[in-house]
Amino acid sequence: GGSAGSINYGSLNLSQTDVPPINCQNATDGSVRIRVEPITNAPANISVKGENFHGPSPSTIGIGNNTYTNSTNPNNAGASVALATAFAQAYTNSGGSGAAVNNDFWLWLDVPNTFLKAGTYNTSYSFKSDV
Repeated sequence: GGSAGSINYGSLNLSQTDVPPINCQNATDGSVRIRVEPITNAPANISVKGENFHGPSPSTIGIGNNTYTNSTNPNNAGASVALATAFAQAYTNSGGSGAAVNNDFWLWLDVPNTFLKAGTYNTSYSFKSDV
C-alpha cells in the first residue's frame, strides 16, 4: 500500500465548475500518479472511489461533484474534462490498466449552487488494483 499527500482546490465560490487542484496537475502530469511496476505480470486494473466533502456542519459537497479522467499515455495533453467520470462512493473501474506504466489521474471539482458554509472541506480518495 501507499499514501499520498494532500490535494488542494484552493478558495472556491458557489457555482464554480471544472476547478482543478492548485499546483499539482498540468498537461502531462495528473494530480495522482499510480505506478504499476514492471514486475507485474498481469494488467493492473485500477479502481477508484471517494467520500463526500465534509465542511462546517451541516455543509457537504457530494462526491459526485468531483470528476476524474485518467491515462497511461505519458504524452496526454492534459486529459479532457469533457471525458471525465464522476467519483462514486463505491469502487469503480477507472479504465486504467497495464504493467510497467504510470496511471495519471486528473481531477476537477464542481461547487454546487446551494448554501454552503465557508470553511475547509475534506474528503478522501481510494485507489486499488485487482491484481
